[in-house]
Amino acid sequence: MKNLLKIFYVVPEVYPFATTGDLALVANSFPKYIKNLGHDIRVMMPKYKVVNERKYILREVIRLQGLKIKLAEETHAAKSKSAFLPNSKVQIYFLDNKKYFDRNGLYFDSDSEILYDDTAERFIFFAIGCLETLKLLYWQPDIIHCNDWQTALIPMLLKTLYKDDSFFKNTKTLLTVHNPNSIGEFSNASFKSIGFEEDKVNSQHKILGTDKLSFLYSGLQYADILSVGSSKITAELEAALTKIGRNKNEVAMIAPQIDIQVWNADEDKLIPKTFNSENLDGKRECKQVLVEEYGLNFEEDVPVFFTIINTENTVNIKLFESLLKNLLKLKLSILIGCTRKNKTFELLQEKCSNLGDKCKIMLIEDDASIHKAVAGADVLLQASCEQNGIVNPSISLKYGTIPIFGNEFSLEKVIAKGYISDGYSSSFTKSDIPDLLKSIKELVKEFSTKEKWQVVIRKAMSNEFSWENPAQEYIKLCQKIAQKKSSEF
Repeated sequence: MKNLLKIFYVVPEVYPFATTGDLALVANSFPKYIKNLGHDIRVMMPKYKVVNERKYILREVIRLQGLKIKLAEETHAAKSKSAFLPNSKVQIYFLDNKKYFDRNGLYFDSDSEILYDDTAERFIFFAIGCLETLKLLYWQPDIIHCNDWQTALIPMLLKTLYKDDSFFKNTKTLLTVHNPNSIGEFSNASFKSIGFEEDKVNSQHKILGTDKLSFLYSGLQYADILSVGSSKITAELEAALTKIGRNKNEVAMIAPQIDIQVWNADEDKLIPKTFNSENLDGKRECKQVLVEEYGLNFEEDVPVFFTIINTENTVNIKLFESLLKNLLKLKLSILIGCTRKNKTFELLQEKCSNLGDKCKIMLIEDDASIHKAVAGADVLLQASCEQNGIVNPSISLKYGTIPIFGNEFSLEKVIAKGYISDGYSSSFTKSDIPDLLKSIKELVKEFSTKEKWQVVIRKAMSNEFSWENPAQEYIKLCQKIAQKKSSEF
């Protein structure tokens, strides 16, 4: 195959190692398709405390034991460990440093629920660590593919602190923006304290005339090419591009897809009974097994809603509890999947125990539990202030489980487009609850007509969400970048 590429895919989280958002799902599935096309793609993320080294067989890499990362006047020791994305030959590296990543939360302090005080320093450390890892590997990628603000500093580093480093002279950068509302904004002081003088950072990074700098704006300014993880550019991102003088028409669209080798109701070995759009008998059996396992009330004309919430976010849970009070007044059952067993989980479990057989709680402990829940439920309720990072609307549609959130809901839109939000982010506030309830009431009414609902399911399952075509378009884009001279950008 001609023009085979070496791609370094840098990302803040990857499913199943560490997950808070849909980006982790993309980082798990997308590189596999690129690898299958014959290209050498490698992934890198931080080695968070939550990463289970034994379960995923992380191995020491001798040449990566001696990483030295200098921040301001202090040099930090680090190392990178290696594994493979599950069920693939895609290699993934984990930057390991106890000071920055051995914490209970990925980005937020679990007690205060706010970003760690040293967040800027943590991800500058990660960005430099990624580049230094490449040098110790003696592996020179054609493309460094950065994702969201946590990795968006890398393009700037290559064109400032590393501009005279011959190792990267032929390396180009691509930045994909998945969540344009999260820009990684920090004070100038936080940058200066770790060795970044203001005159090394283009003044256009300043946001709205404040004294703050943004990781994301930095990436938008310095990356050789940009893309978005959705089918359109949001107004916020368009404004940012205008501010830094980049043309929105040059931004590539890479709409999110799923790994159909993993999420496929017709071949899924983790569910009680497989099914497809032509034969839905297995869907009914999956539902019956699910409700019996968790003690929900099973009735043919009562839809089972499944939702996933992050038990580390108490604000999120308080909003959900406001919604739950109203949900239980409707003719439906609800299964609440929780991502972690902690005090908040136990409190929620206690509350659910008093709600009878209409509402139950489950702890997501393995892949099988999540597959069974998606296959057995009728509706995926995206009622979270942040995406759950385990199941997205495309996955649920492939199992005939209709996604719903906010006032975006309509069966026609769900069927036609699959995704019913812009990009990955799904959120709601207290003021959104009336609209969400209105949408849920509409769905429950539609569900009551069995024949009509089966038509909905069949159309939903017929959606195509494979990475195959987008992956080929992505390679064409990367080959185009790699062939350009740096002076052409």
